[in-house]
Amino acid sequence: MKQFLRDLFFENIPRKLVAILTAIIIFFFVNQSLTVTKIVNNVSIRLINVPVQKTVEGLLPNGYMTKKIALTLVGKKSFLEEISSTDFEVVIDLSGKKESFTATITERNLISLNPQLKIARDIRKVSTRQVYIQLLNLVTDKVPVYLLKPSGEAPKGYQFVDIHPHVVFVDVSGPDDLIKKLKGQGLVKVFSLNDISSEDLDGVAAKTSKNDVLTYTVPLDQCFVYIPALTPDKKFYFDPSSDKVKIDFLRTQSLLIDAKIPVSFFIPSKHPKEIDVTQVAIQESPTVSTFLGMKVLAPKIYAKNVSQPFLETVQSMMQLIIVPPILLGQRPSWSIEFIGSKELEEKYVTRMIQESSSRQNDQPESIRRELYKSRFRNYMNQMVLTLEDGSLLDFSIQFKNSKITLLSKSDAS
Repeated sequence: MKQFLRDLFFENIPRKLVAILTAIIIFFFVNQSLTVTKIVNNVSIRLINVPVQKTVEGLLPNGYMTKKIALTLVGKKSFLEEISSTDFEVVIDLSGKKESFTATITERNLISLNPQLKIARDIRKVSTRQVYIQLLNLVTDKVPVYLLKPSGEAPKGYQFVDIHPHVVFVDVSGPDDLIKKLKGQGLVKVFSLNDISSEDLDGVAAKTSKNDVLTYTVPLDQCFVYIPALTPDKKFYFDPSSDKVKIDFLRTQSLLIDAKIPVSFFIPSKHPKEIDVTQVAIQESPTVSTFLGMKVLAPKIYAKNVSQPFLETVQSMMQLIIVPPILLGQRPSWSIEFIGSKELEEKYVTRMIQESSSRQNDQPESIRRELYKSRFRNYMNQMVLTLEDGSLLDFSIQFKNSKITLLSKSDAS
């Protein structure tokens, strides 16, 4: 046995070493010469030498296409087993192209991104579907961006009033048809109030009249939109020629109405015949008193969700209208009406134009006028009346023997 092992390992050693070395060399060359087929998905396509004033739909600014391609590769097993879509790309040269065409992809279109991969050495055949390259006219135009009401909640102690301007523009380059579509439809931007802190507004408030709105200027690095149809990740910033984006806020506070609010009633022309309208009257109560011969609200009334300039403009032209329950099944109601609202609007707008002209303002007067008109109407719709204790103004309305009795809900209970 010992002799057998000795002969096996030590006899003719030079010949055995040569045999082993030969076997290793043969294995290496056979392994290198083996070919396999592999499908690689999501391979990037890059276009070069795109003609001037031309573009291709889905072409990104860096020359890559948004769409990718799947390739079937035939080549050396040792390399294809390790290869992935990040190791190479497909390059299509558009030199001399004036019309749309169909590109056939071969190994000559492959560019290695991996120093270890040699296309000519390691890949012998490429097959895939043909790539249609549609050349389109490249245009640059301004696309409108509509600024909608911001999302989120205003910082504590403040409430949102308005955002302006309502439309800005971005400069966009791309295929003619797509730019026309974007320009016709426009884009939308919704800022978030959650991005604004109380400290941001406190700093603005320190420089603003106590009872006026305060204006927050949105930082330029937030003034952009994404246009996925052109490029998914690029930020398109608002045109510098557009007005700065500003968001107006009110301090959350109650403002005393420094005027008597007259109280009157409304009875529909179609009412029961037994009701003598000439005898209908509003009774005095803890809620209603007589002032200079007319019925007015007796308690101190406060307004919320409006600015002091607005309140000073309208407070002497407000009236409480009561609708008594004279019809069967009718519920009593009341509302605050603004007498001569058109004239009040013009008076408010003129005042705000004069005040804003005394401050540095980069908006044309025509734009400011439309802004203040819109703000006036918003104030009329959103104004809330409260009592001195902060409770909402509300009434219990009684109608008996042609007499209308108006009581606050607390007095009625």
